[in-house]
Amino acid sequence: GTQSIIQGYSSPLQIHEWRGLRHVMKPVPDPLQFDPQSANPSLILSTDLRQVKLQLVGVRKYRTDCFEPGLFVLAVPGFKSGMHYWEVDVGCKSNWIMGAVKGSVKRKGECKLSPNNGYFVLRKQQDREYYGTASSPLTLKTCPIRIGVCLDLFMGRLAFYNADTTDLIYELHCPLEEELFAVFCPGVPTRVEDWCAMKLCP
Repeated sequence: GTQSIIQGYSSPLQIHEWRGLRHVMKPVPDPLQFDPQSANPSLILSTDLRQVKLQLVGVRKYRTDCFEPGLFVLAVPGFKSGMHYWEVDVGCKSNWIMGAVKGSVKRKGECKLSPNNGYFVLRKQQDREYYGTASSPLTLKTCPIRIGVCLDLFMGRLAFYNADTTDLIYELHCPLEEELFAVFCPGVPTRVEDWCAMKLCP
């Protein structure tokens, strides 16, 4: 019922605010952590499992459940119902990917990042180009430094916001057919800023 929907939030007003992220308050981010078992061997996680960055290493440890060659890492816990929100500090990185994936998503080999393959993502490339599922880039007024991600499994909706201005960046249909997980790629370094970590915000 209504109580289960607003569990974890201070008032129904806060739920309403979330759907626009434009008024008084935003929800408290979910307590996510990166999952080391899913991380590509070239990704390095912080000890608190809230930061990830690329580190080129000579010897890479193979793991059965890791993404390879995709530079991805999942966050846990996964999502089976309800409404969820998390924020990611991307700084001035020129390229990255984030969003949600199905738990059964293919982790080995190349894979097109599309909803048909279980990927519901927003990606940045070439410093100022942002893409959803379409081949044409999105139009943004500014390059966001912190991204807010809203997953509403009641409505089957995934939305990305500029967490500082609350402007909507992109939204797409994300049906609950199985457990979903937040997914992240810190990008491939093309300049100094790209070596910085992608961070889950408190």
